Amino acid sequence: MKKVLVLGPVPPPYGGIASVMQALLHSDLKKAYQLELFERHSIFPAGYDTCFWKNVFRLKRFMAFLRKIFPKKFDLVHIHSDFNGGFTGTIVFMILTRLAGVKLLLHLHGTDWRFWHTSRPWLRRLRNNLAFRIPHAIIVLYGLWKKELLSLLPTHDVYVIGNAIEDVPELDATRVEAIKASLGIAADDFVVLTVGFVGRRKGALDTLEAVPELVRHNPRVKFVFVGGEEFPGESQPVIEKIRADRLEPWVQVVGEVPRERVPYYLACAHVFLLPSRQEGMPIAVLEALRAGLPVVVSRVGAMPEMIQDRETGILIDPGKPQDIVEAIKALMDAPELRSCLAQKGRALFEQQYEVGACVKQMSKVYESL
Repeated sequence: MKKVLVLGPVPPPYGGIASVMQALLHSDLKKAYQLELFERHSIFPAGYDTCFWKNVFRLKRFMAFLRKIFPKKFDLVHIHSDFNGGFTGTIVFMILTRLAGVKLLLHLHGTDWRFWHTSRPWLRRLRNNLAFRIPHAIIVLYGLWKKELLSLLPTHDVYVIGNAIEDVPELDATRVEAIKASLGIAADDFVVLTVGFVGRRKGALDTLEAVPELVRHNPRVKFVFVGGEEFPGESQPVIEKIRADRLEPWVQVVGEVPRERVPYYLACAHVFLLPSRQEGMPIAVLEALRAGLPVVVSRVGAMPEMIQDRETGILIDPGKPQDIVEAIKALMDAPELRSCLAQKGRALFEQQYEVGACVKQMSKVYESL
């Protein structure tokens, strides 16, 4: 049985990479491979809060990793990484893996290629170009990243495997009703739910621009934001706009909740909305498809590849509140459209984004290395 060391974060806290890793580590993949976790979080332990001590912690983690894999104690190291400031650390882990003589698979959980690579200074692009040559193979979330990587590495093995999550058992109806009561949702309210960081990147301010016209169209509409902050203070402009425009009767910001409670909030909604200005392949969209909700998402990142407009969801342009208005109006006024999109979205989840489908693809990549 092939031994695989998987490096990356697992919950808590919950995030895109952590959710995917948790699903894979608890999937049937562990029946075919001897999986072991080397945990890597972006959050530092207590006492490592200055620059000096953070670097000490990083050095200790690199040394622990080297002891873990050297000499060639694993057949494969599978590194999950985003493409932000932590990518420098990813490069160090990759170099250590190659020095240990172990096969290396890099799993990139990136967002917008232009933002993270093309628009970067030339030195950063050079670093990236060299780093992409270290692993034996690379997994990306959607086709655009594969196209761009192959333009840099035409002979490299690059695979597209989308994010995946586990299905959930039937929800406790009393818990769903309790959340509705806590949100003040009445039986005739029309609930639009957003799950994700509450800030500009996820389109929260664009949603607020759309609220007044949608309230005029249907005074029973309610908007609920579930999520924390990507950066400290980024939700403050959202809170201030809600107050300044007197939107409190129709808009609630719940804040961050444990990931296992997200399905209960989804069960309270009629529509899932994520009008992001920049995205990768958000777990929240997969959760909404799993919940059988019609989704309204923007044409950024993987979402145009995931969602077929007016078939498995509705696609809108980023940064255009009027598009949000028209999409939500269409779903408010056409229950049959909501039902159709919900059913086809749920089928899409089962076929492509339930963890079992991902395991089959991942096994093929593991066997190729």
